[in-house]
Amino acid sequence: MGGRDPRAKAKSPASESSVTTTYAASKRNQAKQRMDSIDKELKKAEAFHASTGSDMKELLLIFREDAHRRAEAKEKRRRDERDERRAEEKREREEREKVRRDEAALVEARRQQDQEDAK
Repeated sequence: MGGRDPRAKAKSPASESSVTTTYAASKRNQAKQRMDSIDKELKKAEAFHASTGSDMKELLLIFREDAHRRAEAKEKRRRDERDERRAEEKREREEREKVRRDEAALVEARRQQDQEDAK
């Protein structure tokens, strides 16, 4: 037929729509990639937050155990100090009682001596 391809001069609406499709597909792909990126960041932040939360729980447990340990040590120190005070007070009482008995014995001995001298 005349050596020419009849489709050569025909309009090519397919290429125009393929550009539009490519542009739309490109936008869609970019949006999908951005959503994936945001999703990754969100999951990373959630994981960090979860680990931070567990770290905080661990710290709270450590602080609570430390507070209990300190309270027990303080209570033991108070008991020991109280026991030492009581022991010291008991020694002082016994010493005062011994002095009082010695003085009473001395007074009794003088009284008996005075009675013997009076006879």
